[in-house]
Amino acid sequence: MLRVCGVDDFDEFVRRLVFAILSANPDAHLKNWSLLYVDGRKPRLAPAYDLVSASPYSRFPKVMACRLAGEERMSEIREWHFGRLAQHADLDHTRVIALVRDTLERVHAAFHELTSELPQDYASAVASHLGKTRFSE
Repeated sequence: MLRVCGVDDFDEFVRRLVFAILSANPDAHLKNWSLLYVDGRKPRLAPAYDLVSASPYSRFPKVMACRLAGEERMSEIREWHFGRLAQHADLDHTRVIALVRDTLERVHAAFHELTSELPQDYASAVASHLGKTRFSE
């Protein structure tokens, strides 16, 4: 992603990956990461789609379609997994981890802001997953 699309799209990839993990969306496989050639020459990360939470649906395992630094269980993903991704992309890991932390805070804030508008069972399932999915040790 970085070599082909650049740093801005890589950052957006990381944000979307964090969101997928926090929303228990196991569907973040390679076919859901599309590129567009807006100018006909340089690829860019396509707009996001299919961003839903599978938290309320217990029949879906909380594992990712693609592993992140060898881990597939969403509840086991830590900052260091993203640090390994940064290392593999030859980027400063502290910058990528700061992006992960910022996205984590923004998702939590948005969820708390919207909780009262969600059906109670749905909100409870999402809250439960969010509580189990921390990126810190």
